[in-house]
Amino acid sequence: MSRTKRYLLFVSLSLLALMLLASILVGPRFVSMVGVMASVSCSQVFGGHQPWETFLARDLKALRELEPLLTIEQSPQQRSVTGYLLGVPAVNAVYHEGYGCVSEGSPADEMEKYISLTSSGGMPLEDATGQFPRLNRFIEAEFARNGDQADNRINHRSFIALYRGRLIAEHYASPFDAKTRFASQSMAKSVNALLWAAADMRGLVDLDGPVAAPEWQPGDPRQSITNRHLLDMVSGFEFDENYEFDPFGQFFDMVLSGDLAHFAAGLELQYPPGEHWYYSTADANLSGRTLGLKLAEHDYTVHRFSDEALLGRIAADPVELQVDDAGSFWAGSAVHMTSLDWARLGQLILDGGVYRGERLLPEDFLTEMGEPLPQSNGWYKSSMWLNYSLRYGEDRQLAPGLPEETISFSGFQGQKVQVIPSLELVLVRFGRTEGPGSGAVYKQFIADAYALALEEAESTRDASTAAAMRPEAKAPAPNHGRAVSSVDAAL
Repeated sequence: MSRTKRYLLFVSLSLLALMLLASILVGPRFVSMVGVMASVSCSQVFGGHQPWETFLARDLKALRELEPLLTIEQSPQQRSVTGYLLGVPAVNAVYHEGYGCVSEGSPADEMEKYISLTSSGGMPLEDATGQFPRLNRFIEAEFARNGDQADNRINHRSFIALYRGRLIAEHYASPFDAKTRFASQSMAKSVNALLWAAADMRGLVDLDGPVAAPEWQPGDPRQSITNRHLLDMVSGFEFDENYEFDPFGQFFDMVLSGDLAHFAAGLELQYPPGEHWYYSTADANLSGRTLGLKLAEHDYTVHRFSDEALLGRIAADPVELQVDDAGSFWAGSAVHMTSLDWARLGQLILDGGVYRGERLLPEDFLTEMGEPLPQSNGWYKSSMWLNYSLRYGEDRQLAPGLPEETISFSGFQGQKVQVIPSLELVLVRFGRTEGPGSGAVYKQFIADAYALALEEAESTRDASTAAAMRPEAKAPAPNHGRAVSSVDAAL
């Protein structure tokens, strides 16, 4: 054999070895990646009632860049989505009513299918949109410019406003409507916290008790982490909350693992529990599994408890709490509800946790929820975003001009429920935001809607009362070139 042939053979064998090594190291991650895409797509389409073509075209645009390496197909008859790797079926995600979609053959796929109990029909919402004409004209114009069908970097899908429990604005961008169950993204963290509070009030769990993590052996310093630590995001875990696409990043490691809470329980401590605040989806996922384990001691599932004690009581439509492949509540980012039902949940907070004369949430928890953790610089408490950052020398306002006492459920790409006690107002926004500066644009939309709602609300009540309730306007502090972080993405 000539030297040239030996060289070519060596190169060929080396490339083959590298390809084999890459397939061993990267192949399973691609399978996991296509599995997550299939599961999310399945949940949005069959659980969220979103048209398949719309989801592919608008929410999974990044998938086009991966074709033909990764592709997905739906089966309406089976209510499933199959993910393909190089044209070969890799994962099949199957829809289960109430639980969302999980990988076929996973432990969660064997769970008893959840059937929602009969709901109370939801809080009746009096239509008062006619009393707020300027607000509704403004929203109509905004949706015409930046509704989802515009397919630009700001894409509104739904906007709801309640004033004193009355519906003063309701708008959707086609094909979304009142029956669409919108994905929460990180607003699920706030739902998880309210479920914990409701269960603690009933003596089923202990907010200040230790986290249930069978992975931790006796003497493990992580055993000092409490359930409240997880809700407040002061676990002390070493974790990188980075949403930039990185298949080898820590955040994606957790998502691709299929058992999100188990991954979180394996994190090491970077700080003593309770001392350092860091926004972490890992904390929420571990909290969701712990809630399920503690409720199971009283013969409850998270879903049954939610239906009987909280969300099923106030919602007009069935609510879906997504689980991961291990069967644990995906508390970090996966609750599906209609916009109107998200508004009803905000109204429940305004009403002090009382619904139709019955207390569903503890008053002390709701009061403390509005008092920010000092470690968070005024931004956070009990899995809720707060608006006190200017007092701490920061400028991370929920939206320009919103009062300090505003409480916010916040999710990636601008999913928002803003609860404003001083005006008895709830604002709900769903949509997508993409690209630099897009967050500031949708925040300004919320700010302008708030200002119009305030102005027209004042015209409907006694002027002296309105003046007493008007929050002081605060000028936003300059940015000074601060880099955008995962906290900004969440806000």
